[in-house]
Amino acid sequence: MYALREWFRISPRGPDEDLELLEGDLRRTVHWLRLAVAIGLVVVALWAVATAASWRQTVGLFALTAITAGAAAATGAALGFLFGVPRIGRPEGEGSEQARLAFNTNLVEVSDWLTKLLLGATLVQIGDLAGYIGQIAGALADPSVPGHRGAVAAVLVYFFVVGFLGFYLVTQIYLTLAFKRASDYLSPSEDEESLQRVAKALRAVATGSQPAPAEEDDLRKQIELLRARLGDERLRRAMHQRLGVVARHSRVRTLLGELAAPEPEEGGGEKATARDEGRD
Repeated sequence: MYALREWFRISPRGPDEDLELLEGDLRRTVHWLRLAVAIGLVVVALWAVATAASWRQTVGLFALTAITAGAAAATGAALGFLFGVPRIGRPEGEGSEQARLAFNTNLVEVSDWLTKLLLGATLVQIGDLAGYIGQIAGALADPSVPGHRGAVAAVLVYFFVVGFLGFYLVTQIYLTLAFKRASDYLSPSEDEESLQRVAKALRAVATGSQPAPAEEDDLRKQIELLRARLGDERLRRAMHQRLGVVARHSRVRTLLGELAAPEPEEGGGEKATARDEGRD
């Protein structure tokens, strides 16, 4: 129940939290995909044991049906990938920096074109779909084994659906993550640019640069603004990622306040913090 609540949770989140949630969704999707494949193979194995007259025939039936399942899953996965490629929003303004640093959208355009083509062809032939499945099952089934044709047809449908849905979701989530990270790299968000400016100013302070009172007040205002947008925990993590050991400098700690406190460490993190403060 907790996993379902987290999956369908709707609440305001920042960019980092969105990425973490997507990564969690990707892990859960892969987990359920593996479980669905394992259940299908176990059912195929049980059917082969119950149907075959000898262990040799059991192995042969299982191998043939498993190969059929793999082919169906691969076909479904390929279609799921084509249908699952997320669209990329085009930035406004052809002369802007974002327009010049935009993604190469060839994959998205090809996927969109093939998706429409395949969908149109499927809708035209949907009435004969059951007949096509029966023909494929008849060609792959062993006529000497009772019920093998029906089993092959069921395997084709099941593993095709698993492959399609699994790779559709994985493609959507994984490529969304990849596009999001690439987008942040090519055109940083306003918060990211503010974080970079603050980190640069704090590194300058740590190296001995003395900002003017107005500049120091402006720096404190930027930190407070980021604190209001991101929250203490996310801002602390972001600052430590960008500053590293510089965050332990006494003047930097003065500007950051309680945000300069390091994240808890296992096995004596408090002692290490005390030693760092003693050195400063």
